[in-house]
Amino acid sequence: NKPVSQRKKQSFSNDSLLSGSEITTPNELLQDPKAAKKRELKLHDKRSSGPTSDDTENSSKEELNKSQEEIKSEKKKYPRNRVKKKDIYRNQVITDHLGVFEYDKDPEGYLKARKRMLNRKSALKTRSNKSSKIELLATQIEVLQNRSLALEEQNCQLK
Repeated sequence: NKPVSQRKKQSFSNDSLLSGSEITTPNELLQDPKAAKKRELKLHDKRSSGPTSDDTENSSKEELNKSQEEIKSEKKKYPRNRVKKKDIYRNQVITDHLGVFEYDKDPEGYLKARKRMLNRKSALKTRSNKSSKIELLATQIEVLQNRSLALEEQNCQLK
């Protein structure tokens, strides 16, 4: 039997995975990338039958990069054509109790009139919400009062 240190040296020198023809130099890789890729695949097949975590990470990174590139290319093809709200409402004319306002003639007056109009709308909305809640509570109160009266009558009958 050989000592352990000599056994290790032999196993590394006689590596069963790599034969002399499969060892590549950087010059060979530059000259024939397809052949180098085939050699890499052969080595990979000999070492393990399934994909390693590095391979799956690399493939997922490649897929992510491809999907990002596709998204970028789509953005270039289909630019967004948005119209700003300011441009939409500035063309409108506002009339209220103080007069008629156009943005082109009086920008400050127009903005104040618009603010009054929006404030009026929101006030009407909150008032209607409040009134509907009050109506709902009123109906619930009536139902509860009717129940309490019915229970009081039952109490009187049981006594």
